[in-house]
Amino acid sequence: MHFFRVPRLGSYFAIRLEYQSCLSVEAFDAGLQDMLSVFDRQKQRAEDIKAWEETQREMQEEAEAAGEAFTPEQKVFEEIEIAPFKTEKVTYVVCLNTMGQDRRFTEEERKMALRTIQRFRNTWEEIEGNNLEKDIEAQIEHMEMGKKYREAHEALDNAEIEIKSEQMCPKEGDEPTSDSVRKINIEKAKFTLYTRGFFAPEEAALFQKQKERERLRALQNNEAHDDGEEEKYTPCVPQQWKEEFLKLKDLHVIKFPRVLQTLLFMLKYTREEICERDTCKLDFKKVKALINEKLLSQMSNYNPSGPRDGQFKVYQKLRWLNANLPKFDEVEEHSLILSKIYQWVKQGLNVR
Repeated sequence: MHFFRVPRLGSYFAIRLEYQSCLSVEAFDAGLQDMLSVFDRQKQRAEDIKAWEETQREMQEEAEAAGEAFTPEQKVFEEIEIAPFKTEKVTYVVCLNTMGQDRRFTEEERKMALRTIQRFRNTWEEIEGNNLEKDIEAQIEHMEMGKKYREAHEALDNAEIEIKSEQMCPKEGDEPTSDSVRKINIEKAKFTLYTRGFFAPEEAALFQKQKERERLRALQNNEAHDDGEEEKYTPCVPQQWKEEFLKLKDLHVIKFPRVLQTLLFMLKYTREEICERDTCKLDFKKVKALINEKLLSQMSNYNPSGPRDGQFKVYQKLRWLNANLPKFDEVEEHSLILSKIYQWVKQGLNVR
């Protein structure tokens, strides 16, 4: 080895850093199922405790009525806790040197470095565990929201899209429009409506103003709803999916990453911008930085019709994008917002 422009050499110190990582799809799935099971068992446990206490109270009343002393039974109910997350060992190497100092590491410096690495490992494992727990809790909340939407509102939205897409088709002129052309126009209109669900700031502002006027009018006419009464649902509200879309950047583990990957490739992002180095595997850390209003604006400005300008990578072409999408049923079962992104992407590909 030759060290140029280094007046004095030094000492090299390498420390192995191993920690148990839980940020994986497998750990997420197992943790989600365990947490759902824990919630059910905790609910059953609370009901068992309530029933046992009621029984004890009845027995006490009977004993007191008979003039007998009552000794309550002692019963311990098993505590139900979340199981530890699944982990896998990850190994790094932390390197230090004293190059240019012409000296070795002292014993105190070695001990300090080892203790620092140990604290860093412990903190890293704790942060990952907390982040995975937050992801699972967010998923449970999202599942409840998705269940409510599909049971009560999805049919209303679908019916509204069918009606509006028919209304948005160009009116027939002197010559009747063929069925194939009309079908294409309907598909284009549906894509426009899907897009409005993600980003339409002007329409969203008008909708909010209209809602406020209706609320004030109801107050003037003494038609205010009771606090416990659910507000009437309005189908296909502009930007109804915007908030849930932006929440994706708060996650630490993403299932079905190819939905987001296909979306970004469709918008002409390159592999280097969103994937791990020299692969086509999505790097969610890179993607999280792209999930913002700018991306929603790009979706709004995307035009699937007409000729394509510029050069396209293989993974940005129609055949590759269609093949990259996972099965819709699996995506829909997992996440409502990912299923809506999937619909937008698929509709855009169909129009293309």
